[in-house]
Amino acid sequence: MSRVIFLDVDGVLNTKADWKRMYTLDSKCVSEFCHFAKRMQVDVVLTSSWRTGYSGGDGTDSEPICRLTEMLAKEGVRIIGKTPDLGKRRAAEVERYLYYHPEVTEYIIIDDDPAEFEKSIPGCYFVDAGMGFKDSKKIKLSKI
Repeated sequence: MSRVIFLDVDGVLNTKADWKRMYTLDSKCVSEFCHFAKRMQVDVVLTSSWRTGYSGGDGTDSEPICRLTEMLAKEGVRIIGKTPDLGKRRAAEVERYLYYHPEVTEYIIIDDDPAEFEKSIPGCYFVDAGMGFKDSKKIKLSKI
């Protein structure tokens, strides 16, 4: 049995204002997200475009992924995988991951872009990209 958060990075662990520079992380967003993830007792599966740099912690991860992994690990949260890149919206990629990982029995999806989820998928919540995941007590996770 496994519990995961399917995580988008841009707009969640950073804000729209950070997008001027690629692969930026907002330390407040990361810290608040990690507090939330630890409280939920979940691991992370990347759905973000950042996932293309993730190789599974075998020493070949991209620099931005190494930085992300390190920041999460310092807070007690780990990345355990990534969704496949199917060239489709994220909903299909999450469904494919779940199909091939039946050990995942509970999950939520945290993203900032409802357009990535053309159909309703259980457990999908959206963060305002202008704010990111800055205050887990005040954050409003909106469902489809």
